[in-house]
Amino acid sequence: MRWIYALLAVVFAGESVPMEGQVRGAVYVRTDSDHTTVVSPRAHLRQPIGSPRTRIDVTYGLDAWTSASVDIRTAATATVREVRHEATAGLERERGTSSWSAGAAWSPRTVPTPAR
Repeated sequence: MRWIYALLAVVFAGESVPMEGQVRGAVYVRTDSDHTTVVSPRAHLRQPIGSPRTRIDVTYGLDAWTSASVDIRTAATATVREVRHEATAGLERERGTSSWSAGAAWSPRTVPTPAR
């Protein structure tokens, strides 16, 4: 989970750049007494390109979890880890009183693996 600290350092160490759009980010962290930890950073960018009537919209999310819950410990198996990535991208265009948009999403299939 050391990569989480590196990611946070990069996000918070960056110099501010004036933009007309929106940049948002959040990190959700959850732990419980059952030895389960979930870390889910999210980043969102909505930015005009070329003209104020044309915008891109990009979102990236990651879910990383580690678990050694009672079920896993009872079965005497190793701690399980899983990392899931998800990204979406879209393009919006307004013209007169009409608008159109197109988008795509990416989320590869993941399989939980025993921790090493």
